[in-house]
Amino acid sequence: MLPADEDQSNEHAVTKRQRIKDGAWVRVVAGIQVVDGNRNLAIFRVRPVDDHNEIVFHRLDVVATHLAQTRKKTGAKGAGVGIAAGGGFGGAGNTGMADMGNAVTDSLALNPIQRAAYDYVQARHAPDGPGVSVEDILRDVSGFSNVQSVKEVMEHLASDGHVFTTVDENHYSFCHV
Repeated sequence: MLPADEDQSNEHAVTKRQRIKDGAWVRVVAGIQVVDGNRNLAIFRVRPVDDHNEIVFHRLDVVATHLAQTRKKTGAKGAGVGIAAGGGFGGAGNTGMADMGNAVTDSLALNPIQRAAYDYVQARHAPDGPGVSVEDILRDVSGFSNVQSVKEVMEHLASDGHVFTTVDENHYSFCHV
């Protein structure tokens, strides 16, 4: 499930691939793409789950999100207690993983040109749009010399799960993880 063209000399990647076996828990970053009317699941990143608290948190977050959505629809008063109510774990007031965006982007290990491209795509994110084209990035983000250099950076960001392709291989959108 990891990219087939991944460098076999990369010891970290080989070790990670060996840890992913049948029955192992993994975190997958993926997106649904429609190509010629067919829906396809495009997997951008697969990593093994090391801390099983991550699974527990995910399940609790799913339940809290479901309750928040169903209470909105039925018009029930009060959100109750828990993650969706802002109680969070340890009184942190976190309303789920969606609020972790700033912490995640602050800790990304990106070089300046990757960061500039990432910030550009994130700033122009439109959930239902075609995404940002490689040509737009080349035109508006300084530091790129040609289309190929933009594609290399965007492929790196996509392989790390930061962005994903949308309508074709030349359009990218921001990936909320």
